[in-house]
Amino acid sequence: MVHYGLSLVYLLDRGAGMPARPELSNQHFKAAAHKGHVDSVFELAFQYERGIGTEANTDHVLAYYRVAAVKNHLKAHYNLAILLSRSDDVKPDLREAFFWAAAAKNNARIRPRDELTLEKVSRLAQMIRDRLPYQTASKAGLAATRHTGQPI
Repeated sequence: MVHYGLSLVYLLDRGAGMPARPELSNQHFKAAAHKGHVDSVFELAFQYERGIGTEANTDHVLAYYRVAAVKNHLKAHYNLAILLSRSDDVKPDLREAFFWAAAAKNNARIRPRDELTLEKVSRLAQMIRDRLPYQTASKAGLAATRHTGQPI
């Protein structure tokens, strides 16, 4: 994998002019994730979530998204917030969901990524916030601010 780089892994995953090989991309993402490559950790979580190249596995999804989220990966923050706030596969945890949504909002303010604009992430954070008691949301928001290194 080091020889070819992650761009080849993405091609294996998505096809892009050649036959898709999601099972092979899963192996390569797993190897890179275990070496600490945060984007690979995120992609591996996404593959486990969708059953791409592997069987879907909710426990792996949460574990890998959390690893990427702890390393301040915006998309992992956002996906965790969604999963923990409205998924049928995961026991809802609105406090943790708001923590990750607030972290995503903090990061989107500084460096939005792809379709994750500040407005989109803010809507999710507000939707979750509206379902929490004030004190719980306040503590989770403060913790997210600390996690992302934002000024308090």
